[in-house]
Amino acid sequence: MHFKLIYENHWNFGLSVAETFLMLKYALENVGHRADIEKEFCPGFINVVMENFDEEFLARINDQWTDDTKLIVIATEFLTGSTFNDIYDDPEERESKRNHYQNKKLWQDRFDNFVKLAPRMSAIWHLAFQEVPIYQNIFKDIPVGYLPHIYSENFSRVTHLQDDEKDIDVFFSGAQNQYRNKILDSLRDVGLNVVMTHQMTAPFHREDLIARSKLAVNIKQNSDWAYESNSRLFYHINNDSLVLTEKCSDPSDLNKYVVTVDNNWVELVKEQLSLGHFTERAIGIRQDFAKDKTPEMIIPLLLSDSGLFE
Repeated sequence: MHFKLIYENHWNFGLSVAETFLMLKYALENVGHRADIEKEFCPGFINVVMENFDEEFLARINDQWTDDTKLIVIATEFLTGSTFNDIYDDPEERESKRNHYQNKKLWQDRFDNFVKLAPRMSAIWHLAFQEVPIYQNIFKDIPVGYLPHIYSENFSRVTHLQDDEKDIDVFFSGAQNQYRNKILDSLRDVGLNVVMTHQMTAPFHREDLIARSKLAVNIKQNSDWAYESNSRLFYHINNDSLVLTEKCSDPSDLNKYVVTVDNNWVELVKEQLSLGHFTERAIGIRQDFAKDKTPEMIIPLLLSDSGLFE
């Protein structure tokens, strides 16, 4: 089958979807399919898009639609009733323009546009297994499947420095908020070199920072946040970074490949730093992941369950 991975609904540069699309491209190609990355929608093909729809995008899809077109949507958000992500309300963060999880209108608009596009969808693939039955209950006529994070040797792009050359103790990449900054500041306060970057950091810069880093960390949005960022874990596991993740009440299926932190960040980070052998340990974890998450184990079943056949 011939897939087109479309990113026009994620601005000109598509950085926010790059890792997921590369993972899927390599996985599809590893089992004999063709997957091209394209900016604009491609009528007559199996189009794969990641959720983030506005009215203009919906209009373009409807204007270009043909009978031989198929659409698969990769869902990433948590469905809460009749909106997305109505699970986060931190009074200290409520007025923060940097914290988009507080923007109720944003998530309502995105959900409403998702519903409007649903009649065009051949399948929905969610990156969190916990959300599959929730989406299926709402979108009863559309196959909803779980798209796990899949190993491919093509995905790795970081060449790590030797342990004694690594000058960054802790690396975090993601949205900033007061909760996360407080944890990172606690590590700085004990003399650790902590580097934080945002999602739109140039990939070549981020990869260089990771090569210099001893540990990577995953921090929740706030103390009550239930879910791990499995995409962040996946990126680091595939790039031989040793990952520490904050304990979540509903962890991902990648949790067994990382070290879990339970309110003792300084203690556990210091412990992990004292063990050394950062890249060596991370390679061992990545090798275990590679055995467990092969394209051959995942892609054929996902396509079959989605009603997609040669």
